[in-house]
Amino acid sequence: MKIRRTGIAATLLAVGAFAPAMARNYTVGGPKQTYYFLPNWGSNGQTVSVMPTLENMTTALAGPPGSKPAHMVPDPKGQFMFSINHGGNALSVFDAKSGEFIKQIVTGSAKSKKGQGHQYYWSPDGNYLYVTELDDDAVVEVDARNLVVSRRAENVADFPFGMVPAWDQGYLYVVGEGPGPVEVERPGHSVTQFDLKTFKPIKKIQVGRAPHAMAYTNGKVYVGNIAKGQRSVSVIDAAKGEVVKTIDVDYENPHFLEEPGNGNHLLIVASKEVPELVLIDDRTDKVVGHFKAKKADIPMNKVRHPLWHPSGESLYFPIGYKDGRTRIYQISVPDLKVLSISEPTPTITHMMQWNKLRTRIYAATEGNAKKSIPPGVSIFKATADGSLKKLADVYADLPAGEDIKGHHGSLN
Repeated sequence: MKIRRTGIAATLLAVGAFAPAMARNYTVGGPKQTYYFLPNWGSNGQTVSVMPTLENMTTALAGPPGSKPAHMVPDPKGQFMFSINHGGNALSVFDAKSGEFIKQIVTGSAKSKKGQGHQYYWSPDGNYLYVTELDDDAVVEVDARNLVVSRRAENVADFPFGMVPAWDQGYLYVVGEGPGPVEVERPGHSVTQFDLKTFKPIKKIQVGRAPHAMAYTNGKVYVGNIAKGQRSVSVIDAAKGEVVKTIDVDYENPHFLEEPGNGNHLLIVASKEVPELVLIDDRTDKVVGHFKAKKADIPMNKVRHPLWHPSGESLYFPIGYKDGRTRIYQISVPDLKVLSISEPTPTITHMMQWNKLRTRIYAATEGNAKKSIPPGVSIFKATADGSLKKLADVYADLPAGEDIKGHHGSLN
């Protein structure tokens, strides 16, 4: 497939030097950081916008209509960029240096209805990419150097929306959220302990209903249970594969979990339904802070992934308003006071990512089909006190007729 060249008059500011990676492997791009890859997850989506500078923005096909590229995954070795597609039974591979499409790798089976990959993690050596396939209840290992599926296991978990590795213990922990049209109505209630050496499931561990996001810290796996009426996080001993505690977070849909920042031992657990989050101390497994935004114009279900400041002394919480735009709240830790609120992004911010130098945040925006606003990325400069100054709003250059729905963009 060829890349289609487009001309847009503006400049995307270059990103700088390198710094150590943060805990979550989707937070920081690979070593190149010369391009930003922006996927379009619309129902007939098939394109990824590749942005070195706006004058040279390109559009690469990730596959046929309905491929639905959603999660852009940078190669820690800087060779490739991977698109975890939410359709089409395959992930797509791009050259990290040029943005050129290379190939698709089939990860789903012929019986898969949606062909949707979802969660992903890199092996510690950066040679293997692990992906969950929802319809097949599968975990797939992709050899990222030879671009082939190296191992595959089906019937691992019921609709495995999330997973997290416990490398020290030799396991993946894979949620069984259960299928359903609405996340909060899914019937699953288990997490599978999966052996990485044999690439086989060991046992299922009962947790709350509709387990979704996960995090690993201090030898434990934390699972957010998001079914309607649930407001708990299950804590699993990663070595034993047993639930050791259930934590009440005092709000529904604990959807986003972010591992502790810079040695502070504080796990972020944020709701998707309401503008609330808690901090859980991973040494005591107690809630040590609860933040709730108090704004009348914040609607339900418009909150997205939080992000740590590199110091671990503050965090960023993207909160959507009724005007369809997001403001990024900078919140102090551990007292959870609002330090600053950013200028708005054009549409809902889905997730945020630091550049290597930790001077800029790239905030992927979802777009708004009703207002004909395409997905994009808003670029913020972090000032000395951690407040954010917006530098630019950048928009994908979508072909006519392609549905609008942005998701996880990434620096290469």
